[in-house]
Amino acid sequence: MVKTLSVPQVLVHKLILSYLKANDLSQTLLQFEQETSTCLEEYPQVVRGCRELVLAGKFDEAEEYLHNLEESIGETNVRDCLSALRLQKYLEMLEGNQTNTPAALHLAKTSLEKLKEVASSALVKDVNSLLGLKSVVDHPAFRDWTVLNGRCKAFHKIYCHLEPVGFVLAGLWVDCQTEF
Repeated sequence: MVKTLSVPQVLVHKLILSYLKANDLSQTLLQFEQETSTCLEEYPQVVRGCRELVLAGKFDEAEEYLHNLEESIGETNVRDCLSALRLQKYLEMLEGNQTNTPAALHLAKTSLEKLKEVASSALVKDVNSLLGLKSVVDHPAFRDWTVLNGRCKAFHKIYCHLEPVGFVLAGLWVDCQTEF
């Protein structure tokens, strides 16, 4: 007689989501989350709002959202979060061929200047050379970059700085040394 093992569906979903995350399959992971109404990590409400904005590419709104949390998470944490957001916004401008007109090139350069206000000197060095490349992925530092993976990684960097607001309130812990 063969016995069957009954596993709660939510555990199966989380196992699949873990696999997708471990293999950088961001698009599939997000689609699976949406279709199953299961999230790999349970985010506090204050963090969920930020996640939705970042994953939707609403960087200006996400930046405003983070500025509203500055008192709770501190200026240094906001600066690091802004660096992740502005980098992603800049990379998407470049990758979307949004620099093929003088006006678009001016916007990209303005975006780069805003990034320089909050980014580390090492990051600034890497992104300075991107304007001359055909594609973001032509740069060794961004070889594996895609729009969606970039957004997920940007959110992960932000998530690690929301500890006073999100983790403590929800009693959650995440290994922020692990890249998404």
